[in-house]
Amino acid sequence: MEAFREELLAFAAFGDQLIRHFAGRDLAAQDQLRQAGGRRRMTRKEIDAVMTALGDLVKVIQEADPVGKTEIYG
Repeated sequence: MEAFREELLAFAAFGDQLIRHFAGRDLAAQDQLRQAGGRRRMTRKEIDAVMTALGDLVKVIQEADPVGKTEIYG
């Protein structure tokens, strides 16, 4: 039982190392994108287009056949 516990702890420590490694890479990539100008604010026109598309999607779902809604929400 003690050997299993030690293996489990070693595996958990390895998992923690992987999480820290990939979280660090993610933060570095986000920083590079910001520095490269990869993140910008949406224009009013882009926001309006997204809101219109979402409104249309809501309307389609509201008017959908109950069987179709089951496929979406099921």
